[in-house]
Amino acid sequence: YERIVGLVNLAASHIWNMDWIRGEQAIKKIQIEVQKQDNLKAYRLIYGYTFQLSAEMAILQENYMEGHHLLEEARKILSGSQSRYEFFLKKWQAICDLLRDPKSQEKIQALRRIKSEAITLSDWETRRDCEFYEAHAFGDDISFLKVYHGTPYPSYRARIKAIYKPRFSIPKNTVWKIGPESNDQLNDRVFNM
Repeated sequence: YERIVGLVNLAASHIWNMDWIRGEQAIKKIQIEVQKQDNLKAYRLIYGYTFQLSAEMAILQENYMEGHHLLEEARKILSGSQSRYEFFLKKWQAICDLLRDPKSQEKIQALRRIKSEAITLSDWETRRDCEFYEAHAFGDDISFLKVYHGTPYPSYRARIKAIYKPRFSIPKNTVWKIGPESNDQLNDRVFNM
């Protein structure tokens, strides 16, 4: 079991780094290993999570239909598990739906509900992800910069930069002002520096 958990962590690492080939290879290996086990119920969370990881890869490659299909497979496996994976499934479903249809108020609200739930759970990474994917769906450079400069993690900044593909040079820092001057006006000056 521990070896398979290690493989899951390796697969998640490959996907985090957007190494799709190694991520897919690791997931296939895990799924084969799990299917060989006598007690499949003991591996239910791992098996369901592999579908969620595959969905994440599909979504980040803009294959939203495949992502949706994989999330449905994960949902069938994880349904009723009362695990954090069910929350992450809802998160990725909301992300997939919004990226596929960014003009839908219903999809926007679904992602914002996940963000609110993340705040209630003190899951700050999910909150940050929701803010990033909302910025990404709308091509909102200002919101992207807020997330980019608001995270303390260099690896997260590199990841969201690779996903967002900004059409401008990212300033080394951004000054956010609280008060009557809007951040939009403030950042017009930062971009023109």
